[in-house]
Amino acid sequence: MSSKETVDDISLVLYLTPLIVSTAYAFLSVGIPLPLTSSIYLTVTKSSEVFLIGLAGVLAGLLLEVLTAPKAERTQRLANGSARLQWVAIACFVLAVLSAWSTQGVLPNISSLLTVFIDGRYALAFPLLVLVLSLLINPSVRLGAVGRTLLIDEGPAILAIIAPIVMFLLWRVSASLPLAFASAIITIAISTAIYLRRKQ
Repeated sequence: MSSKETVDDISLVLYLTPLIVSTAYAFLSVGIPLPLTSSIYLTVTKSSEVFLIGLAGVLAGLLLEVLTAPKAERTQRLANGSARLQWVAIACFVLAVLSAWSTQGVLPNISSLLTVFIDGRYALAFPLLVLVLSLLINPSVRLGAVGRTLLIDEGPAILAIIAPIVMFLLWRVSASLPLAFASAIITIAISTAIYLRRKQ
């Protein structure tokens, strides 16, 4: 197996981290999660640890895929990575909806289904964040001159500086430590996406 194939395989596993971690967390928390109940669903989708590990895995897969490629191939790798992130976002969203649905029976009350789905706050937040990151790194998404200067040229450094400040301020206003840490991770994730786009 060539080094490129090895990198691609590792990247694929890292892209699947959100799904792997969610399943593993359900098993570790309650054993075999069948039948799937709303309490099991909420245990997984409200877990800051699952959210952070999943996000870190996706970012690691993207970084590995792009930064191990020759510079001439990075634009194409960014495009490929953007497409994979979009598939991850779609897969996570669809599986979250199906999981919420399965907790309500075959013919659920739509209001109850939406309530359960939204109560699992990361079930919606994670796919949206991954989708935004995919658009930020997509080379085919064009920015105006001012937008490029502010977002691409200066954005990574500004966001990297802001990340610990965001975490500290949220912690000081009595936010939970996982929430404060998650906010800092999200800020760093956006900074990383912008940095990768600038490297193309």
